[in-house]
Amino acid sequence: MYAVPEPAELADRARLVIEAAGWFPGRAIDFAVALGEEPDLADFLPDWLVNLVADLGRAGLGAEAVAVGDALATVDPGLRSMLDGDVAVALARAGLVDQALAKIEERMTRWPDDFWVRVHAGDALLALGDPGGAAMHFHAAVDLAEQDNDFEARSDAIERLQRLERLNRPEPRGSKPEPGRRPTNQRNQKAGGGRSRRKRRR
Repeated sequence: MYAVPEPAELADRARLVIEAAGWFPGRAIDFAVALGEEPDLADFLPDWLVNLVADLGRAGLGAEAVAVGDALATVDPGLRSMLDGDVAVALARAGLVDQALAKIEERMTRWPDDFWVRVHAGDALLALGDPGGAAMHFHAAVDLAEQDNDFEARSDAIERLQRLERLNRPEPRGSKPEPGRRPTNQRNQKAGGGRSRRKRRR
């Protein structure tokens, strides 16, 4: 099972990934093999690496998340849009409000009609405590998915809207939280922990 390391270990891992990525510009498969992937699975980055940007954000290591995102985009430029989305959410979770908002604006300028740009913008705004702004982007993502007849993407966006609705729903008076339940205003998005052994272009 995938376990998230402690912040100090994450910071060390980020430093090593950044250094190693510099040896493999534009060579994603070679990079994956060098990190220990089996050659027949090397089209996919390892789970821990795919999740690293998001893990750094949750650990409060926003600067490291940005650096890792840039390094991985050098290895595989086709992942730039996806990685920038992960970076925006990581910055938001690390509490770097201005940087997160700037990254969201940058992505919206470059890819205004991209489904995952909208989804990640919503994820980041939700982490920043702006559920209204998040809902706007999630609704826009639903519209984009419907235009493309992409039912899987539409389901992803609707799931986020449903989670947002549950977060905004007031607890009934006198009700008690479910055992082990903790309040949260952010989703473990597919751009982070849920993206397993796959290489999404968006």
